[in-house]
Amino acid sequence: ALACGSPPGHPRGSMFSLKLFGGAVLEGPDGPLGGRLAQRRRVALLAVLAVARQRPVTRDRLLGIFWPDSETERARHSLADAIYQLRRDLGEAAVLSNGDDLRLNREVVASDIAAFEEALETALGNADTRIAIARRGQEVYVRHTSGVDAAALFASQLRSVIA
Repeated sequence: ALACGSPPGHPRGSMFSLKLFGGAVLEGPDGPLGGRLAQRRRVALLAVLAVARQRPVTRDRLLGIFWPDSETERARHSLADAIYQLRRDLGEAAVLSNGDDLRLNREVVASDIAAFEEALETALGNADTRIAIARRGQEVYVRHTSGVDAAALFASQLRSVIA
C-alpha cells in the first residue's frame, strides 16, 4: 500500500482525491498517481463509485459497465482483481463492500464530483448561490471540453438537476 498522509484541502482528511472534472485523475499527497493505479479501467471504476456517492453499486452493475461481453466468471475475476488492486494501493478501506454492494469510502478517496453535488444540495435553498455554483461548474466543464455544444449540454443537464 502507498504510505501517505492527508493532503491539505482534501475533505475530511481524505488521503486520495479523484478529480473527474477536466479529465479523470487520481491524486495522492504528492500529486497525480501513476502506474497501475492510473490504469483507465481502475480510475473509471473509482469514478462510477464516486458518482454514486454513498449509494451502493452492485457488482453485477459494474460487470455490465466494464465487462459486458466477457464470460461471467472471467468478468467477475476481473472485477475482483481490480478491487483487490485498488484496496492494495489505496488501503483496504478505500472500497467498502456489503455482500454484492460496493461503495467508495469518501474518508479515503474524496472526489470533486461529490464536493460539487454537495455544494449544489446546500445551495438549493438559495437561488443566487445556486446560480453562482452552476455558472462556475459550467466554466470548469466548458474549459475542459470542446465548444458551445458542451456548454449547452451542461446547461440542460444542470437545469434538470436543479429544476
